[in-house]
Amino acid sequence: MKVNLSLLFSLFICIALAKGQNNGTPSYEHKGVLFSEGNLTITGIIVDEKTKNPLEYTTISLYSLKDSSIVIGTLSDEKGKFFIETNLEMFFLKIEFIAYQAKTIDRIRLTNKQGVWDLGIIELMPILETLQNVEVRAEKSSVMMSLDKRVFNVEKDLVSEGGTAEDILKNVPGVWIDINGNVSLRSSGSARILLNGQPSLLIDGENSDGLRQIQANAIDRIEIITNPSARYEAAGTAGIINIILKKNEQKGLNGSVTSNVGHPDNFGLGVNMNYRKNKLNFFTGMGAWYVNRPGLGNHRNRFFNLENSDSTLYVNMDRTHEQRGLPINFRIGADYYFNPKNTLTTSFYYRTNKDKNTSELIYKDAFGSPEHIHLITKRQEKETEKERNLSAFLRHKKSFAKKGHQVTTDIWYEKETVLENSFYEETYFDGENRQLDTSDFSQITSNNSGNEVLILKSYYVLPLGKESKFEGGFQSSFRSITADYSAKEIIDNLEMADTNFVNNFKYEEIIHALYANYGNKIERFSFQTGLRVEYADIESGLAINGENNISQSINYFPNAFIGYDLFNDSGLKLSYSRRIERPTFLDLTPFFTLRDRRNIWRGNPEIRPEFTHIFELGYIKYWDRGTLSAIAYFRKTDDVIKRIQRVDERFPETTITQAENIDIKRNYGIELTYSLLLTKWWRLNGDLNLFHSFSGGTYEFQRQETYVGGESFSLTSKTISRFTFWDKLNSQLTLSYSAPRTTTQGVNKAMIALDFATSIDMLKNNGTATLSIRDLFNSRRRRSFSEDETFYSEDNFLWQSRAIVLSFHYRINQQKKQSQIYSSPIKENDEERF
Repeated sequence: MKVNLSLLFSLFICIALAKGQNNGTPSYEHKGVLFSEGNLTITGIIVDEKTKNPLEYTTISLYSLKDSSIVIGTLSDEKGKFFIETNLEMFFLKIEFIAYQAKTIDRIRLTNKQGVWDLGIIELMPILETLQNVEVRAEKSSVMMSLDKRVFNVEKDLVSEGGTAEDILKNVPGVWIDINGNVSLRSSGSARILLNGQPSLLIDGENSDGLRQIQANAIDRIEIITNPSARYEAAGTAGIINIILKKNEQKGLNGSVTSNVGHPDNFGLGVNMNYRKNKLNFFTGMGAWYVNRPGLGNHRNRFFNLENSDSTLYVNMDRTHEQRGLPINFRIGADYYFNPKNTLTTSFYYRTNKDKNTSELIYKDAFGSPEHIHLITKRQEKETEKERNLSAFLRHKKSFAKKGHQVTTDIWYEKETVLENSFYEETYFDGENRQLDTSDFSQITSNNSGNEVLILKSYYVLPLGKESKFEGGFQSSFRSITADYSAKEIIDNLEMADTNFVNNFKYEEIIHALYANYGNKIERFSFQTGLRVEYADIESGLAINGENNISQSINYFPNAFIGYDLFNDSGLKLSYSRRIERPTFLDLTPFFTLRDRRNIWRGNPEIRPEFTHIFELGYIKYWDRGTLSAIAYFRKTDDVIKRIQRVDERFPETTITQAENIDIKRNYGIELTYSLLLTKWWRLNGDLNLFHSFSGGTYEFQRQETYVGGESFSLTSKTISRFTFWDKLNSQLTLSYSAPRTTTQGVNKAMIALDFATSIDMLKNNGTATLSIRDLFNSRRRRSFSEDETFYSEDNFLWQSRAIVLSFHYRINQQKKQSQIYSSPIKENDEERF
């Protein structure tokens, strides 16, 4: 049973209660009942039909009988009581609450527009058999858990206040972000991140900085789909993370203002406003902030001479850095309702960012043992970076007479430009830290890159019966990426081009896709099957030599879902899908980064896409005080893209990390996601992922087949504990733990981190002040080692140190949203609300 669209709509509107007074004698009639005169104020009390308990936050909507358009709405209070006022002569009321059958009081015709109409006790019947949505009260982040999708309404997540999208994702159960900003789902890093349902250059591929450019106060919710249907792009073998920005539909003017100050430097201001009148809904958001992210780390490297075991070379590197940024963004958009069946939505987004980054790397070279240091190199970097990003979006949605019958068409365009300039200088010292007479070494690098994408798509939904549905559509995407990188050495004040680090790379991608889905439900049994076909035309290469790699392919991506609603307030679902992970721009380009001359990363133009088969068996169960979801999964991936580290043949103290295709990767495990209401003041939610991973195979290096591989059992866990005191003071603790895990060439060591936040409501609940401390013990570090017969490398990096942020959030004509936890055992919501 589908979530009623008007219910989802009304959950986002909180119209102020209009309380009328009883002023006179009855003079209008409904179904033979006479009511008294006065200003027409409709009132009543909503209760559960079985328990007779009042239902708080029930949605009551008043519709015009003439065109079925919504006129006004309100919510019931803690006693289940509501008041709603109208001057219409003909209208009907709809009363809705999650997990209950909607009730309609229809065809009301008034002979007088004044009076008080008391509906008395209105009983709603729980939907226990279909279990569409069951509410468990929670105090902060809203969590909709189903076997298809999890939705986290994170507007009031305490720890993320004054932070970014990255900080929010760190507190979402099931999502993991390493110190480099790489996102993973269920131990797999191939997650597809969308912004408002569309791919975005801001957070595309391995753009680890993109999530740090989106302010938390601009985000409404985050959707996670681990096994998507054919409606979604086939890219992303771990699933989809969809970040939805705020857009309200409440009538009149409303919005919010957020400011923050923190240490290290973190000063920001964000505004989100909405205005709706008649057929126009206008929304806008803007933000600006200055942030500094200091961090540190080290490499401990040993290089072995296979012919002489006594000549081991030790290269230790210690790093400190600061990343200063000044992002500014602006977003504007509107919905125009031509009529109840036609809606046009448009939005425009612009962002600019200026970064000034500094870092210092100290290398210590030694023979025989780490203590026998013969050379110390100090390398300093000063980098400036300017980014510009703009995007435009247009959507038309046409609904037909039959409920759920609709066609939606989208056009999306985005362009991003990045200009980076860096200056590097090296100074040399002997083992006693005395400066050598040799000349210092200086370099200048420049990188001018551009990224442009256009997406056209349309999808059609046709209900074939009460529970069956056909869906189909197409999508075409056109993408162009360029990167012009150059490096110069400064010798005797003259700039000399280094031809080893010149890169003018271009990537062109065209993907056309068609898809079709069919689903049905017979009593408690439901199923859906679908197929997506994608044609990809990809060309990449260096402009220097004119050589291009051209790839054209047609790929098929089937999917199937089978579900069953159990009798004991629970459900089961079995699903399958095939997905693809195409090489990213950084995987392909032969770009050499010079930030760390001893540990170089580069691309591989010969890399191929990887394909994954995904199987899931899920079970969900709810109680009055909690919800538990358990999903067993299995993934098999061919032509796995792995970053392989090896020693540079020309420079034995340098390692090169490059993308390679190896044979296979297998992952299987079970993920538990839970929410528990322990007491009125203590709530828990989180996840536990127990899994086994194996990857192995050969790749060609120097015309020889080289084998790499590894396997291990491991786990990740995240627990979010929320406490409420005196109704106004809220606190939150988030504990994250990742167990050791064997990788293709080594081991990622255990990581544990604790985040803390507390908030208090003030100014008649219109304002909220929050103090958050992220990474309380500076323990969110990457600790790992990798090795083969020629080297051993150990890392310990803290990319961003502990941050303390004080933020203030003020709501304008808005009620503080009541957070909830929803459960839906089987069916994914058909409607995508972006």
